[in-house]
Amino acid sequence: MIKAIIFDADKTLYSINTEGAYAELYKYIASQVDDNITKIRDRHKELKESVKHELDPKKRNYEYPISILLSEYDKDTKDIIREAMRIFWDKIIDDLEETPTTIITILELKDKYALAITSDEFRPVLEKKLERIFRSHIDSFSFIITPEDTGTMKPSKTYYELALKKLKVKPEEAIVVGDSYQRDLAPAKTLGIKTVLLANTEDSDKDGNPDFRINKMIELKKIIEKCDS
Repeated sequence: MIKAIIFDADKTLYSINTEGAYAELYKYIASQVDDNITKIRDRHKELKESVKHELDPKKRNYEYPISILLSEYDKDTKDIIREAMRIFWDKIIDDLEETPTTIITILELKDKYALAITSDEFRPVLEKKLERIFRSHIDSFSFIITPEDTGTMKPSKTYYELALKKLKVKPEEAIVVGDSYQRDLAPAKTLGIKTVLLANTEDSDKDGNPDFRINKMIELKKIIEKCDS
């Protein structure tokens, strides 16, 4: 019997549009280092690509590639990074959108199941995102688990081992929902947790072997019923 549902956050509980945020970020950095926006953008993309598979949270922090970029211009970076991150995250949060049927589904599930979030977004930013989307319904989730708790980035079993412990449930009593099989679901599946891939966008992870696939969050209720039958 299912007792708990563990959700990924980004691209699962809400949609993210980063285009505007990166445009604002590059515009600001270019003004600070007096260089071409295109050059700044291309170098930043190279630096991001170089750390995209790192599990060390320090290297996956958004500030890390920016600090390297600014160091190449011999800039006193502390204040510039702080302002760059404010500009970037303010725009990201402004542009967040609810994924179809998510909030109504969460409200229907919260009274019957324990709900939790495991995300490798850092806690201060994740909390702002969740507040932006869920507002007064944020207490629908029992807790969130972030890199500050696990000491690593996804993919990692640590997120789900910790979630099961905090939820006080067995693996077979939980379901994990995420948009990426490799990052969100594969580690959970090795622990014996049922997995649901939310393939709600064109860039959703189509690979892997999840136990179930859905296109909209509202379909999750039928999946749970199937697991309980």
